[in-house]
Amino acid sequence: MAKNYRPVDRDQQFLLPPDMRDWLPAHHLVWVIEALVADLDTSAFAKRRRRMTSISTAGQAGYDPDMLLVLLLYAYSVGVRSSRAIERQCHTDVAFRVACGGDIPDHTVIARFRSEHIDAFTGLFTQVLGECVRAGMGNVGVIAIDGTKIAADASTGANRSEEYYRSLIDEITAEAVAADDADEELGVDDDDSDDEAARAGLIRSVESRKGRYQAERVERAQDCVTSFETAEPSFDERELAQSETALAKKIEKYDRLYAFLKHKYDSFHEQLKTTGKRPRGGSPLHPDDQERLHSRKRAIDEMRARIAKRRQGVAGNKSAQAKNRNFTDPQSRLMKTRQGFMQAYNTQFAVSDDHLIMAAEVFTEPIDFRLFQPMLAAVGREYESACGRPAKIGMALADAGYHTIDNLECEGPPRLISDRKSRRLAKTDTTTEVSQHEAVQSMRQKLADPANSELYKRRGALVEPANGWVKEQRGMRRMSMRGLVKAVGEAKLMATVVNIGRLCKVRGLTAPV
Repeated sequence: MAKNYRPVDRDQQFLLPPDMRDWLPAHHLVWVIEALVADLDTSAFAKRRRRMTSISTAGQAGYDPDMLLVLLLYAYSVGVRSSRAIERQCHTDVAFRVACGGDIPDHTVIARFRSEHIDAFTGLFTQVLGECVRAGMGNVGVIAIDGTKIAADASTGANRSEEYYRSLIDEITAEAVAADDADEELGVDDDDSDDEAARAGLIRSVESRKGRYQAERVERAQDCVTSFETAEPSFDERELAQSETALAKKIEKYDRLYAFLKHKYDSFHEQLKTTGKRPRGGSPLHPDDQERLHSRKRAIDEMRARIAKRRQGVAGNKSAQAKNRNFTDPQSRLMKTRQGFMQAYNTQFAVSDDHLIMAAEVFTEPIDFRLFQPMLAAVGREYESACGRPAKIGMALADAGYHTIDNLECEGPPRLISDRKSRRLAKTDTTTEVSQHEAVQSMRQKLADPANSELYKRRGALVEPANGWVKEQRGMRRMSMRGLVKAVGEAKLMATVVNIGRLCKVRGLTAPV
């Protein structure tokens, strides 16, 4: 048996280096973030809505917002997003201890800081983007756009119908009226000073707990009812409307052709009857006897039957997306993913040719095709805010999920948007297919060009890694906060963290975190 093991003495006393900067390597990520935050304008985080202290003690000094920002950025960089987990790491991890300067904040302070300064993360993202551009990054000669579904902080089981929310509002309102009636029966008089004290005690003991909870429930239920009233048509309803418009155009063309042929037939026979001479040209057939009109009539009838069947399906089998809202997070939506339906937000990223996230936005729209133009606008807005000059995008790349006539023809930079998946694009000669839309056919011709085909292959290599960095490396598979505004802020925060990582790599700061 070996006798030369290294000794293990857990009772050995020792001293940590007296200088905190000796605890970590010189180019550790904590120092990089600390130096970056020191160069940024963090005045938006200094506008505290409430004192950032672990215990609400009058006169107690609050935590430095720059320290909390450094701690939050580093925590997100290493995939720790829970406020409780961040607090635990500050007790056990040297890097976290350095990030907070040895003054460990309570998890409530961390959560409150993140929630109350959610709007400031947009400005933070813009400033870091500017730093990256000044470091030589941000090549917008080619940008790629793609989205990924990130789960909301809500359960799919919390979805309820509009009737449920309306009845809940009525129920809670009735309870409030009954409580007021009970006060009157107890003889509590608002004008009596003695009864004022009793009433104040009642409010503190009951209303401060149950009242706030019920008021919050009513507010969320009202938000859900409002979203039903202001909801845009679903995808199926929009498709049905487009089909009905196309049917109306077909019927109009058929009626015009029928009228023209009927007039031609009547004129021929009227002239023959009047003059007794056969007019020049062949004898026209009655429109009811012409096969080309018969075929058009059959096509219209078939299309009318398909639309009628679809209309019944839309009316009788509306999706949960259209008839339900989530009580926990009313702004989140049921979205279809490869793993099935989930309560989620659609998070969109626009990535430059050197893998820098140029824009990060969050939408409640489950389908991507309506988000291409907003993301192009977001890239231009973020770039101009960061650099003070408009972005000159050379080419925008997007997959088949963004392929619509509007996206092909809208104003903006040149673009490559395939009408099929990349693996099918390589196996199909699209130039042999003829589309009734000139824009679709033109895009197929562009993608058939070898240079454009090679450029389009860059799409997956640019934007797909960004989704991986966010969901796999940083663990953002679920939002930490509820509501669209806070989801947008957290997406901006995560995009800022990813860009800081890219900035470190460009500057050669590759020390392990």
